[in-house]
Amino acid sequence: MRHEFFSSNIICCIVLRPELGEKYFKPFPQGLRPGKSRALIAGTKAPTPEQPEYYRKLPRRFSELRRNTTRRALDSFPNLAVYVTNSAHGFFTRHALTKPKILSTRPLFPAARAVLDRNFEVDYWTPAERITREELLKRVADKDGLVCLLTEKVDEELLARAPKLRIAATVSVGYDNIDVAACTRHKVAATNTPGVLDDTTADFAWTLLMAIARRLLEGDAWMRSGTWPGWDLDQLVGGDVWGKTLGVLGFGRIGRGVARRASGFNMRVLYSDAVRAPEDVERELHAEFVDRDRLFRESDFISLHVPLLPDTRHLISRENLEKMKRTAFLVNTSRGPVVDEAALAEALENKKIAGAALDVYEHEPLVNPALLGRRDVILTPHIASASLDTRTKMAVMAAENVVALFEGRRPPNALNADALGLK
Repeated sequence: MRHEFFSSNIICCIVLRPELGEKYFKPFPQGLRPGKSRALIAGTKAPTPEQPEYYRKLPRRFSELRRNTTRRALDSFPNLAVYVTNSAHGFFTRHALTKPKILSTRPLFPAARAVLDRNFEVDYWTPAERITREELLKRVADKDGLVCLLTEKVDEELLARAPKLRIAATVSVGYDNIDVAACTRHKVAATNTPGVLDDTTADFAWTLLMAIARRLLEGDAWMRSGTWPGWDLDQLVGGDVWGKTLGVLGFGRIGRGVARRASGFNMRVLYSDAVRAPEDVERELHAEFVDRDRLFRESDFISLHVPLLPDTRHLISRENLEKMKRTAFLVNTSRGPVVDEAALAEALENKKIAGAALDVYEHEPLVNPALLGRRDVILTPHIASASLDTRTKMAVMAAENVVALFEGRRPPNALNADALGLK
């Protein structure tokens, strides 16, 4: 037998001669017989290679652990695992004796659960109500990893209560809920789930845009009330979309997706962003880069796609609402605090703009009461990415970020990989 080194969380492994493999694989499922492969026994508490006596004893200790599966015995080898390798292709199967403990603050979707359950001992929060802060701090205390939502704060307090925590994976693109700097100080990887929801969110921004312009929800409510008297010429007249000017604030992947869909409505597209898009992107999307003031003044529809930063908080302020056309509509699927809801309610009351459609809120889950009774506002419960396919992909991506870390790989969507020196 010999020792080999692979990665940061697999400190060492023992390579057994093929003729010994069958002996040590008997407790494993039929499909894991070594054949021409070799068995690797890996333990994270291994001493230095200069201690050969340890390696000679490890197979015997491994067999003892398989017979005695008490938690106390298994805890003596955190993350102990067996790998089956092929000499030509490298290891391809892993069977863990002990599994890292993960807390998931929601049950997730079956595909994501399958990824987690295959690799970890998972504590799922299953009640319908959201996990309380007190319960979150209690449950995460002994966990190696956390899969959470935007509604759970990963901050200094939580990190101090979870000394074993190695990763916090949020099932969201935005990561306002994670103090990335604090995670780095505690040597905890922080990850998000970008990219998978771009088109779904762009679709929904257009759903809101069309619905508010054409007064869709007002019409639906009227029909359900049983009071509609029949067709008339001036009933629920709204705003046209075809040929109008769309202003996109924030020209990342989602903003560009919204702009791309505008070509089907022969719209003029203005955009504003901290960084101008490449010329070929502007040509493809027929988009013109302008400053914010011009975008506010010339747009018939303004769709928000900016991150929440100090300079974007209350970007939709009383001052900027005053710049908009009285016939203009506002759509927000980005971050709630980008809009000053009190200023928006005032602008609507004073007919400064024609309407607004919001999917995110300044103080979620609360909404400014002045908006609740208005017919010129559409309010949806943060569902811009809520297609089954997309939300499943998000949950699977979060789970795969966790798996990558514990396999010694750099999580694909790590927010602080460089700071932690993850390769």
